[in-house]
Amino acid sequence: MAARLQLACGVPQPDWEPRGRSIRNAPELHSDELAARLAYPVSQRANSADLAAEHSGPTLVLFHTPWCVECQRIRPVWDALSREFDYYEGVRVVAVNCDQGGGGTIGAGTRACAAHGVTSWPWVAAFAPPSPSTATTSGNSIDPTVNASSIVFNNGVSPASVYWGDRTDAATLRLWVLAAAPQLNRPAEATTLYAAAEAEKSSSQHLERSPVRAANGAVLCYAWRASANCDPEGPRAPQLDLDCRQPVLGNHAGFCDCGGDKDISDGSSTAINMGRIEKLSDCGHEHRQAFTCLDVCAPAPGCEGWKATSKCEAGTRRSQKDTSRDAGCRTLISSDWSGSCACGPDLEAAAVSNCSHAPFTCADECAKLHAANAAAEEEAAARALERRRARLAARAAAPVLTVAEIEAAAQRKALAEATAAEQARAEAEAQAQMRAAAEAAAEAQAAEKWAKELERVEQERQRRIKEAEAKKKKEEEAKRKEEEDRKKAEEKAKKEAEEAKKKEEEEDRKKAEEQAKKEAEDKAQASSAANSASELLSAEEMDAL
Repeated sequence: MAARLQLACGVPQPDWEPRGRSIRNAPELHSDELAARLAYPVSQRANSADLAAEHSGPTLVLFHTPWCVECQRIRPVWDALSREFDYYEGVRVVAVNCDQGGGGTIGAGTRACAAHGVTSWPWVAAFAPPSPSTATTSGNSIDPTVNASSIVFNNGVSPASVYWGDRTDAATLRLWVLAAAPQLNRPAEATTLYAAAEAEKSSSQHLERSPVRAANGAVLCYAWRASANCDPEGPRAPQLDLDCRQPVLGNHAGFCDCGGDKDISDGSSTAINMGRIEKLSDCGHEHRQAFTCLDVCAPAPGCEGWKATSKCEAGTRRSQKDTSRDAGCRTLISSDWSGSCACGPDLEAAAVSNCSHAPFTCADECAKLHAANAAAEEEAAARALERRRARLAARAAAPVLTVAEIEAAAQRKALAEATAAEQARAEAEAQAQMRAAAEAAAEAQAAEKWAKELERVEQERQRRIKEAEAKKKKEEEAKRKEEEDRKKAEEKAKKEAEEAKKKEEEEDRKKAEEQAKKEAEDKAQASSAANSASELLSAEEMDAL
């Protein structure tokens, strides 16, 4: 493994928000996608067998994290290079997210970063395409749909070249890309050194990608032809054209050029081969479901696409959020996805529920399913043909009969048919009688059940009547007792009131007697005092005389 860059990013910047998905950014690869590309030569891949073997070019990868400041500086330059060169002559210019949670989310490429020993960011490396002699194999076949990620990550793939230059020097990085992928060089590239400002405008140096062809050499799709002003029939914007395999996302207008013989101008100085036009698309919603022109122009036979589900459960009910994660038939289904491949009406294959499967494509899985069904049908047809041939052989081996023997056989057959008909009639009559008896028994049983039900209802009614009468009697008894208690309470209260009155009158009488007695005593005392005074006065008068 080559040495890493000396300058690593520091502390995550929580205030920085990563850019959204756009066709103007370098595509982010999942670990499984990178593993499948680096482990197997493209010409021997088993997926998308309906397509011609594409030329295998190097893979140029930017390992980064969303919060890395140095990554933010190199990312615009890398995006411009990806817009210019991705998918050109088999070259891929992609990015891999190594975030392990520092930016709030876990990147889809953390396993790939760990496998290649990437511990500092940004790290730009070029991986040479594997050849059949050096490719990792599983048994005697090279198949990216079988343990692709484990094969690559167990054996390791070292980069052929690492970029050590300035991350913001667009011209130097562009020259490194051209050196790593010689098939990108055009005559002018050898003598022209693009400045950083020119690299930012590299979309104007747009390269026409090679069309995607079928196994028989026929053109399936030329490209996504972009247009301006959110009008698919408006002025052409060739700098925004895409390869047929690149996803077309929201906020972009244009159409899919599916090939043909008609030559028209694309608005530039070069005429292009423009044929059958499909899926005219205006800008639409930013988050509408992405599509590829390859799936539009040449749908995989017998495949409708990947239907995603949540929580690693293939059988759960799909939500609106799940449908936004659906994918095309030729998209590599990563090991941590859950869902199923729709292969036709009421026909599913490769249902995944544990998010730990080997990567695959729905085109391959549906092709296997249809092949298995076709093989089963052919086997059933072959068995039916063998049975028919055996009957014909038995018939051919039968001896030739005379007219009398044929007539006798016909009579025996007629007699057997008449006997069978009589037996069938007798059986039908017996069955009719049995059905009539069963119906009569069912009716009797139903009548008995109805009578029991009426009896039960009547008993229930009588019970309720008795309960109502008992309740009424109980209420009357309670009312009578309540009335008696009330009268007793009134009498008691009246008696207590009379006793209280008598007691009060007795007390008043006693008080009056005591008052009168006291007044009499006071009067007697006053009279006695008056007599004493009179006697005293008389004594004094006598003394005076």
